[in-house]
Amino acid sequence: MSSSYFSRCPAACRAHHMAVVAYCPIARGEASNDAVLKRIGHTYGKSGAQVSLRWLVQQGISVIPRTSRIWRLSENYSIFDFELSEAEMSEISSIARRRSRLATVMSPMRAFALKTLPAPATSVLRIGYRMLRRVVCG
Repeated sequence: MSSSYFSRCPAACRAHHMAVVAYCPIARGEASNDAVLKRIGHTYGKSGAQVSLRWLVQQGISVIPRTSRIWRLSENYSIFDFELSEAEMSEISSIARRRSRLATVMSPMRAFALKTLPAPATSVLRIGYRMLRRVVCG
């Protein structure tokens, strides 16, 4: 997937007054082990997971990291005392993976919503989903 997708998707959502939320922003802990994220994090004294969260927040994307460890809560919150450079942002964008993007998350959520929501809401959902796919996918 091209890095332009990562800039087009949030831009398309904002243009249609839709929020972008990262529900699994540290890839189930895998972000901490990524060599690029670790290297960038070392520069700031941060973990790869913190760099991943900062990359998203710096793009205006809301993040909801999940943790069962109390000490990680403060680590997840400690991302506002540094800022990634343009070069670092681009480098991270170039390694982002397709499997964590909109298509894999939206389909199951959309199917669930269409089964459980009342008809007027599903109509709005269908229209919004079609508009987003048209803008993002071309």
